Amino acid sequence: MPRSLLCLLALAGCTEMDPYHKPYAWHPTGANAANLAAMVADPRDLERGHDSGMADAQAPVLAVERLRADRPKAMPSTSGIASGVSGSGGSGGSGGTGY
Repeated sequence: MPRSLLCLLALAGCTEMDPYHKPYAWHPTGANAANLAAMVADPRDLERGHDSGMADAQAPVLAVERLRADRPKAMPSTSGIASGVSGSGGSGGSGGTGY
């Protein structure tokens, strides 16, 4: 009997503790909500969004209708745009390190 009691007492210290519920550790209560509120311009938007008032679906609808009717608009002409890359064509490095 005393030996089984000793084994029980020895094994009682081996219980697994949940790492998120340690009584001696700091618990960041409300940290996520505070960080999210700090990143939002108007914290009331987290409760309820608002209409931007600028949404106009007419242009996308017309584009889809043209595509479905097989009449897409032609791409703008690029003949006036110079081809190639302008500016200096060096490697951009300076110094003698070779990097």
